[in-house]
Amino acid sequence: MGYINQKLKSRAGASLLFALLVILLCSMAGSVLITAAPASAGRLNGLKEDKTEYYAAFSTVRVLRDQLEGLTVDGDGPDQPDAEQDTLQGLLAGLVSQVRSTGEPAQQRWGLSHGGDLTDRVRQSLGWVEFSMDAGYRLTVQVCCGSSAYTLRLPVMEQEDGTLQWLEGEITKE
Repeated sequence: MGYINQKLKSRAGASLLFALLVILLCSMAGSVLITAAPASAGRLNGLKEDKTEYYAAFSTVRVLRDQLEGLTVDGDGPDQPDAEQDTLQGLLAGLVSQVRSTGEPAQQRWGLSHGGDLTDRVRQSLGWVEFSMDAGYRLTVQVCCGSSAYTLRLPVMEQEDGTLQWLEGEITKE
């Protein structure tokens, strides 16, 4: 019986057991970190893409607002040929012509791509811009890049000579 008590009270091998427990805990912590790293990297890549879409959409809508505010179109002028609709002035003239001839709202969609009149200052390869004009010539512009979308609403003022001028617009996030 004295031999068993002596073995139970003995401290020999305790440091080996403690060292094994520390190694086990460290390896568990390391495996958790190694498993979590790829998931975190994937989330950061998605965050980068979201920010790129956000900045592309917001920059595009701001550039459009700056270019459209104060722009004038002759509301009584002749219909514009389709060839001139690749500029904002031509696009608005075409929408005014459609509204005037049909009495119904008109719309047109442009794709966002590198270069071109619309995207000279905004480098984005995916997305679209939709221009809508109601029967009162009020203009709504929707810009979508991936998951980011903004809407620009511009009121219009009709001058005495029939010229239409778009006023300061309001940007809202969709």
